[in-house]
Amino acid sequence: MSSDDAQILTTLKVLIIGESGVGKSSLLLRFTDNTFDEDMAATIGVDFKVKQLEINDNRVKLAIWDTAGQERFRTLTPGYYRGAQGAILVYDVCNRQSFRQLDRWISELDTFSTKTDPIKMLVGNKIDQKDSREITYDEGDRFARKHSMLFIEASARTCEGVQVAFKELVEKIIETPSLWDKTEASIRPTDNDHSDDAPAGYMEDNNLLLNITSEPTPTRSKLLGKKSVKRKHDTEDEQDSNVVDSNTKKKKQNERVKLDLCQGREMKTSNRSSLFSNNPTIPEIDEKHVETANEEIFGSASSLDKMPVHPHIIGCLKQKFNINRLTNVQEKSIPAILTGEDVIIKSQTGSGKTLAYVIPIIHRIQSIEPLVRRETGPIAIVLVPTKELVQQTYEVFQKVLTSFVRIVCSPLVGGSNRNHEKKRLRRGLNILISTPGRLTDHIENTQSLSFKNIQFLIFDEADKMLDMGFADAIKKIIETIVKHNDDNDKHFQRVLLSATPTSALTNFVDINLNKKSLHIDISEEFNDESAITVPKTLTQMFMIVPSKLRFVTLIAFLLKILQANKKNEAKILLFLATNELVRFHYDLLNTILNGEKDDDMDEQGDLQFGHLLDQPIKLLKLQGDMTHHERTSVFNEFGKLTQGILLCTNVAARGLDLPSVTWILQYHPTSPIDYIHRIGRTARLGSIGCSLIFLLPNEAEYVATLQDKYKMSLKNISPDDVLETLTFSCNKLKQHFETRTVIPRTAEQCASSLHHHFEEYVNGSGERTEEARQAYLSFIRYYASFAREWKYLFHVKNLHRGHVAKSFGLRDLPDESNNHNIKERTGTFASSKIKRKIKSKEDETIDPLDEPLPEPIKSETKSIFDRLPLSNNPKFRPRYRNFSHISEFGSGLEVSTKSHKKKDKVGEFLEKKRERNTSKRLFGRKNVK
Repeated sequence: MSSDDAQILTTLKVLIIGESGVGKSSLLLRFTDNTFDEDMAATIGVDFKVKQLEINDNRVKLAIWDTAGQERFRTLTPGYYRGAQGAILVYDVCNRQSFRQLDRWISELDTFSTKTDPIKMLVGNKIDQKDSREITYDEGDRFARKHSMLFIEASARTCEGVQVAFKELVEKIIETPSLWDKTEASIRPTDNDHSDDAPAGYMEDNNLLLNITSEPTPTRSKLLGKKSVKRKHDTEDEQDSNVVDSNTKKKKQNERVKLDLCQGREMKTSNRSSLFSNNPTIPEIDEKHVETANEEIFGSASSLDKMPVHPHIIGCLKQKFNINRLTNVQEKSIPAILTGEDVIIKSQTGSGKTLAYVIPIIHRIQSIEPLVRRETGPIAIVLVPTKELVQQTYEVFQKVLTSFVRIVCSPLVGGSNRNHEKKRLRRGLNILISTPGRLTDHIENTQSLSFKNIQFLIFDEADKMLDMGFADAIKKIIETIVKHNDDNDKHFQRVLLSATPTSALTNFVDINLNKKSLHIDISEEFNDESAITVPKTLTQMFMIVPSKLRFVTLIAFLLKILQANKKNEAKILLFLATNELVRFHYDLLNTILNGEKDDDMDEQGDLQFGHLLDQPIKLLKLQGDMTHHERTSVFNEFGKLTQGILLCTNVAARGLDLPSVTWILQYHPTSPIDYIHRIGRTARLGSIGCSLIFLLPNEAEYVATLQDKYKMSLKNISPDDVLETLTFSCNKLKQHFETRTVIPRTAEQCASSLHHHFEEYVNGSGERTEEARQAYLSFIRYYASFAREWKYLFHVKNLHRGHVAKSFGLRDLPDESNNHNIKERTGTFASSKIKRKIKSKEDETIDPLDEPLPEPIKSETKSIFDRLPLSNNPKFRPRYRNFSHISEFGSGLEVSTKSHKKKDKVGEFLEKKRERNTSKRLFGRKNVK
């Protein structure tokens, strides 16, 4: 060691960290050599410089480590941080992304640093590029104050602030004696090195030898369906092995174990299956260029003032609805309805169809002589499929009727007090808005209800009402109105509205509407009659995700939406298949995103991390088994929110006008018709909206169906890109072991850590495990209930039961012996208790939930369009309950046939006989009747 070294107060280790391209190497070169290179190459692994400073008449030697900022080098970083007393965090003032990544670097420093609270200096580089600046000085200062850091702005090009940054950092370290020791240098050059610049690849740190390699660690190139590449451990130099004592070896071994865990490796003692192994291959789907049937939303600019209706209605539209011009469907439908003829309207969802019949109905009612009053009775009946749509339509009528208080409107829905509705009917109502079932109930039980003055009968979302099984109720309503009108020799006008006409609807129209009905089709200029119109402002996407990755990918995508939303105006509709699935995911998302836990939650079941969102987001749920009051309350609350997530079944798929919905997420797919109505909840009236549907690899042909038959254009989203979002929350996904805490770094590590916490939470309580089990069984029932025409896409035999169970956080496959409505009792495993051990190359025990996926069941015909029409098939018998009903109202059970009923009666008889025989033996024959 030279004589100069003997006079040095201490040697300090300082790191320069930050994203690639922010100018770390340029700052170091400017500080040590006072030079600047315009063509500075990116650092590979780590670079090293040494410089001496005079601090308060003391000489301090700085060993400055310049680390690589690229993602592929981050698995090496735990070795960089050991023994560092200070760190300079650099960001580019012209690159906001580099500023956002500072949280990750801070958490990495806090995790791997062996010094307590090392001094941090925040440096904003490239302030000479004033025209390209994106981050202000105040932003950097606030961030530094938040994290208790020193702060300065600098320019490696002009040398401004560079020397000051390093000097202030060293002075702060010297003022903190706990970070350094005069008697022992934290870092010193090797004995063979007597210069200021030690070799960049070989340094001695606290008697530990580090062999810093210039090559990056091999990592997994893709997250899905590929095996990881193991990195060879760095070998120790045999000549210097005598320097390392037994305690040092143990410490180094622990560091290596810690590094291995950070790289996503599993301990050999663990039998838990990997989230990224044995996944099915994701098929490549071509994004076909499809000529989508888009219709223009708005008509001419002057259409509102020229509309032939009462001036009070026009004034109300401008004041109450903030409408300055009519939509296309309104401009064409209002004159047609005013003629009094039957009208059939086909237009996309969100195009303003409700006002298209509200305006002419109110105009004609207010013009009736003598004037219509409460005592006149019902004049118009509006039938809609759901309670929520009843409430929404009622509110639209009420707004327009503010100028005509003598006309009374009222909703009639199931779940509300029937006696209160009877009182309103006795007092007199002019416009009735009801579901078919509730109105039929009043026809049968309310004597004061009279239809003698009916002039309008509106069928809104007519195809959905028929699909829900209201055909008999609608038939009875029409027959009652016809009977009353025949007595008075009056004709009533029928108006039918739908976005997706079906064959059942066509038959209904032929029977119940006038053959000379006026047809209004806004997309009639599009040649293909099967095409469904969608808004031009709607962006449709799909993502193919294996079963095991579905939940973590959902979380990552929600975080991606919320992080990209800077104005806190993200309103998301998350569609799930059944009521059980809504309840399960609602509780889970509330816990993971917001950190909300049940009051009776035990410590064992708590998530080890608090929550993923810094600011909580409001979560609501809407499902078919809720009371009318609960559903209305949720509907109104979500409508008032500026940001929130609504988890719902198909009960929210039709007709509902939820303001400012920006995203539609379909976690569980359904029929293409319901898909169309689901995406119609966004991009309404010209606003911008997006939709995403999650698909399994065996469901990939669903995309082709939407493209070929329904002329939908969808973009493919890669789950790899979505999972990268989890790296922004890596500090919150850390795992706690007995002696250490490990923070994941890569997207794969973060996803595995999140799923680990998810499983721990679900299995930490018997109640939550049972909820997950019920949700799993509900999903299997839903999947088995798809109509026969969609079996080639959604066949229950194509599901890997073990992978599906893992997506619910379950570690054992639930028993499906009592799960109804599953004809195909197939699966990889007959019982959850059977666990076969498979010996791999590394002799690891593999969980049976992670066995390879069996070959999918292929339909006899490649597509539904190759089949004969069902109406021409003599063996076809229509089903009265299909998959679209299960999520809202049904239990998912098959309708019992006669043979089933007969078996039930026989079983009941035998059970009663056994009970009687047992009673006779116990109490005697005379005492048993």
